Amino acid sequence: MQTDRPTISIEPALQTVGVTNPSWLEVLDALELDALSRENALGEVPGDAVRRPWRAPVTTAPLFVPNLHNDRVVSGVKGWLSKYYPDDHEVQVVQGSGSGETRSYRMMLSEIDRDGAVDESTSLFVPPLVETQNVRTFAGLIQLARTLRAPGGCPWDREQSHASLKPHLLEEAYEVLDALDSGEPELLAEELGDLLFQVTIHSQIAAESGEFTIEDVVEGIMRKMIGRHPHVFGDLELSSAQDVRHAWESFKQREKPKRASVMEEIPRGLPALPRSNLMQKRAASVGFEWPGVDEVLAKVDEELAELQREIRAGGSKELQREEFGDILFALVSVARHLRIDPEEALRLANRKFEGRFKQVEASAGADGKALRDLAPSQLDEYWNQAKLATGES
Repeated sequence: MQTDRPTISIEPALQTVGVTNPSWLEVLDALELDALSRENALGEVPGDAVRRPWRAPVTTAPLFVPNLHNDRVVSGVKGWLSKYYPDDHEVQVVQGSGSGETRSYRMMLSEIDRDGAVDESTSLFVPPLVETQNVRTFAGLIQLARTLRAPGGCPWDREQSHASLKPHLLEEAYEVLDALDSGEPELLAEELGDLLFQVTIHSQIAAESGEFTIEDVVEGIMRKMIGRHPHVFGDLELSSAQDVRHAWESFKQREKPKRASVMEEIPRGLPALPRSNLMQKRAASVGFEWPGVDEVLAKVDEELAELQREIRAGGSKELQREEFGDILFALVSVARHLRIDPEEALRLANRKFEGRFKQVEASAGADGKALRDLAPSQLDEYWNQAKLATGES
């Protein structure tokens, strides 16, 4: 939608707020910010057929917003800026920006839509944030990693390396999984932040040694995802999620034509269950696959029978372990045919057991009994009570 906008002379307005010859100045139109304030998470604005690109201000540079127009637009501008600036950030409203005389007055960002004396010649000047205020942008996170690693920063962060941070990366990843299972959005946001910081600090360490930068990290994943989605960014037609899954491995093979086996580049550091799942998915992608889940279940029965024979025959622990591993491998295949993540299934089963066991402990304790002193039938009774109490199957 085209809207006539009055000509705004920036220099007089900047002089009015005491800014001369800025080394970096961002100018954003109020009507655009008003529209951005109404976009949803997909960049869609009601009444606008075009999805907008994701945008954020450079909060460490001064920002000039001309053409405030009216109270409704001012409210939209405030709403969008409040995503990145604190409500008590002091800004300056400049009036008369399109005429020879200008005047300004200061107020907090949260108050800019309460004045009412706004027209098309009114502009807004937003001073830059200091580093400790710039807490809602990715640029602020990158700067935080720089500061922590710089001379005068944190002694602990300065001595870290890729190797020393490996256990922290793994820990944060598992805490994200726990947060996902908890169903608590606030906890998930916190744990995702911890994991994101791991990406940022590893990138900072690499940048210091000239290996790569955070921009290289972003470019790498961007190019990879764009290349693997020709049905979104190109002319290829894939109508279903199943079509996409089938095409995914071929996309990856085109990127890495020298790979001799689909088994290559499967991380050896993956836990056994997800690694087994990924190996089987790779094999299935080139046609090495059971016809259906019934055949896999028959394989589970076969492997279980083999383990039972080894146990009855007094076989070595090595043979028993091998047969037990075959059972687990076959069960992973069952999960894959049922489109169940085996790691998640076991994690949820662990969580269910933990909850029931704590209930058993609490019930026995309330009765003045120790679990080790109870007969199997008594333990079973407490267990059944716990199942009823938790409402789980």
